[in-house]
Amino acid sequence: MKEIKYSIEQEQTNIKSSEKIKNLISVFRVLTFLASVFSVIKYFQDKEILYLFLTCLSFILFLVLLFISSHYQQKINYSRRVIEVCNRIIEEFSTNTQIEGSDINNYHSYNKDLDIFGQHSLFTKIDKTSTCLGADTLRDYLSNPLTQCKEIEQRQEAVKELSKKPEWNIRFLANAKSLELQDKSLLTNKLSVDFPWKLVSTILIVIPVINILLLTLAILKDFPPVFLGIFLAFSIISLLVVNSKYSKQLKTAYSVVNLRSEQYSRFSKIFQLIEREVFNTELNKNLQAKLTHPMASSCIDKLSTIKRNLDNGHTPLFGSIANLLFLWNLRYTVELAKLMNLLNEHIDNWFEAFAEYEALISLGIFAYKNPQYNYPVCREDIGSLQCKDMVHPLLDSGKAIGNDFTIGNTKNICIVTGANMTGKSTFLRTIGVNLVLAMNGCPVGAEEFAFRPMHIFTSMRTSDSLSDGSSYFNAEIKRLKSLVETLEEKIPLYIILDEILKGTNSTDKLEGSRLFLRRIMDINTDFSCIIATHDLPLTDMAKTYPENVSNLCFELDEKNGELISNYKLKSGVTQTMNALRLMKAYNIID
Repeated sequence: MKEIKYSIEQEQTNIKSSEKIKNLISVFRVLTFLASVFSVIKYFQDKEILYLFLTCLSFILFLVLLFISSHYQQKINYSRRVIEVCNRIIEEFSTNTQIEGSDINNYHSYNKDLDIFGQHSLFTKIDKTSTCLGADTLRDYLSNPLTQCKEIEQRQEAVKELSKKPEWNIRFLANAKSLELQDKSLLTNKLSVDFPWKLVSTILIVIPVINILLLTLAILKDFPPVFLGIFLAFSIISLLVVNSKYSKQLKTAYSVVNLRSEQYSRFSKIFQLIEREVFNTELNKNLQAKLTHPMASSCIDKLSTIKRNLDNGHTPLFGSIANLLFLWNLRYTVELAKLMNLLNEHIDNWFEAFAEYEALISLGIFAYKNPQYNYPVCREDIGSLQCKDMVHPLLDSGKAIGNDFTIGNTKNICIVTGANMTGKSTFLRTIGVNLVLAMNGCPVGAEEFAFRPMHIFTSMRTSDSLSDGSSYFNAEIKRLKSLVETLEEKIPLYIILDEILKGTNSTDKLEGSRLFLRRIMDINTDFSCIIATHDLPLTDMAKTYPENVSNLCFELDEKNGELISNYKLKSGVTQTMNALRLMKAYNIID
């Protein structure tokens, strides 16, 4: 984190020096204003041309100082954005997230159970995005991990590369912050201006040529003054006819350029950052290519130029002359129409590339902040999952306890038992969250982590719903049904279950759990299932199906008369329980 802290110190120094210069400029602005007032008064008193000259000079100097002051204010604003970005990077969990807990989809296959969104979630752990485009892309990444090793490895290489570019990441996010983009519909709504191109192209050549010819003849002494009248009549009539015929296009063009130019121009600098950076990984180079063929920043700069020209064409003096002679507004409306066709063709790719970079930078910063994590190995030919010293990425690294874990394609059901508060649920989430990270190309909380990419399906926090009249138990049954249907669709799964069928009696729950595990074993689809339970008889399935089922447990150790968990995973079935001891400890029972 040295680079981040150094950036904060550097920008704080820049702010102080810029503010000193800006304050000094403010003093000179006051002096030049007073000088111009003094010169005006002296001019009217003495009628000396020198004072009129000094007035003009003071006014010009005042405008120059105003421009310089604005430049330093922009530098100050940029430095403040850099500091804000750096502070967000240092934050353990983002407090400025674009995705709120209320946006969680309770029907997603794992988001709610694995704390992917909401407060102190994986999203807030990773999210450093500044716009809704980047936030939505990051949300999509975490909700829909990649399931092909080639794609995972490409993203992994891109994340590695970005994790080594902290200064560039900061510049990117600081510039993205200036976009103040909260509604992407303003960017994705496409607008166009239609013309009969051949006719308009001919008009823009013929009429200005005739205008210049008539004006030249009117100016020359050898030709009678009537040519001036002919020039004025022709230019005015042609302008009125053209404006009348294409009034709709002219109005649309001006509204389009006013609406889009400011929005798009903010992206020009950030597109330049991407265009000029050197990338070596395939994914980053492919995203960069979307912005360079054609050059996104150049197209947006051209839009800004067209806007300035159309603004000039609407001024009283210059606009009147330029439109009479050259059909100025029509000329740049045609330029805009051509440019909008180009923008409409490529703009989606540009914003998609920007959003992906913003999301990838968040993943890169996550990797940069966690050098103790390791990049996983994605292999199609191994058992589903092999982990060594795996910890939960959302827990404090000083408190997290690492565990080894392996589950294969054949012995693919693991039953985890243990007393209350021994770490069963946390262990299940440890597996799930690390899988989400692994399939997003991120480093994971493990010394070693080899996995086969598969979709994730969990059932851990099923809740009732008053809005659709669904009871807790009915909601859980529907979720298990959805799980079975997913397997029947031949979609390989990591299945993570925590104490299923909690809404029924013990006998019904035990038998239901057995039958459910048998049901998914009968489906001819690859899966790996980790299920936590307090029903110890369920572990007998390891005897009935020794080739498919294994038992693991978390045990309690007695220390000073208390049962304490060391949160270490062991082979076998738990031999200790703590419910009665806890109830006695809290004076609930004797």
